Amino acid sequence: EMPSSLTSIESFAFGGCSSLVQLSFPASLKSIGKFAFVGCSTLKKISMPSSINKDDLEINSNVEIELQI
Repeated sequence: EMPSSLTSIESFAFGGCSSLVQLSFPASLKSIGKFAFVGCSTLKKISMPSSINKDDLEINSNVEIELQI
């Protein structure tokens, strides 16, 4: 589980993490680096605040993006 004080995810933060399936980020998150999930071949779902522009992320097309309101 991510800490509720988390405000940013750097580029390549999860790069190459081939065991990730699902990630959920807190409402406090303000930014995600463009290539934060590069090489995450098993990632299926990311839940993140709606303030994050999902179009700015470089992720596989099969990853479901759930925006938190």
